Amino acid sequence: MRLRFIAVLVIAAVSLLTLFNTNQAALSQTRSGSSGIGYAKMRVGRTRYTYPRLTRYRDARVMREVNRQIDAATKEFGCQGQGGKDASFQVRSRVAYADRDIFSIYAWSQYWCGGPYPTNNNNISQTFDLRTGKLVEFAELFKDYEADKREILKTIFAGQVAAAERLKASGKAQDDSCETTYEMDSLESHSFSYNFSSAGLQVQPNFPHVIEACSEIVTVPYSKLQRFAAPGGILARMK
Repeated sequence: MRLRFIAVLVIAAVSLLTLFNTNQAALSQTRSGSSGIGYAKMRVGRTRYTYPRLTRYRDARVMREVNRQIDAATKEFGCQGQGGKDASFQVRSRVAYADRDIFSIYAWSQYWCGGPYPTNNNNISQTFDLRTGKLVEFAELFKDYEADKREILKTIFAGQVAAAERLKASGKAQDDSCETTYEMDSLESHSFSYNFSSAGLQVQPNFPHVIEACSEIVTVPYSKLQRFAAPGGILARMK
C-alpha cells in the first residue's frame, strides 16, 4: 500500500515537473520588441495543446483581460470526452502581428468529436485592441460594415469575385463549383475570420462543411481598406 502511495506521488511530481518545464520553455521563447508587447505560446490547461498568451504589456489590467479571454476561448479545446476512442482534435496557432497596440493571433483547428462529419478547416483567429483589451470582431473593423459590406468584400476578395463574374458570364458556372461561392450574392451571406499581418489584413470566409474546401485566406493591403476603417479603430492605425 505504501509503495503504491509513493508511486502515485512520483507520477504526480513528474507530471507537474513536465508542465513546469513546458511552460518555462515557452517563456524562454517569449518575444517582444519596440512595441513593448511580450508573448509566448503556453500550454492550455492540462491538455497537450499550446496557444499564445501575453507575457508583458505596459497595462497589466489589459494584459489580464486579454489573457482571460484567450483562456475562455481555449478551455473548450479537445473533444471533452465525446467521440470515443476515434475522436481527434488538432490546433495550430501563432502570433501573426504584435504592434501598434494590436495583438493578433492566427489559429486553426480540425476535429471530429462524433457526429456525421469532421470539421477540417476551422479558423478561430483572434485580434485584440490592447488600448481597451477588447476582442475585435470582423465587422467592428469598419465604420459601417452593413452599409459598405458589398464594397468591402469586393475589395478583399477582388480576384475571387472577378473570377466568379467571368465564369458566370461564360455560361459555364456550376452550382457546386468553388468559383460560384465567391459570387457577391453568395459571399455576402457568410461570416469571416481574420488576423492582422505585416503584409496586410488576412481574411478567410467561414464556409459550411459542404464547401469548406473552397475557403481561401486572402491578404489585402491595409491601404485598400482605409476608406472603410472605423475611426480610431485598429484598422485605422495601419496607415
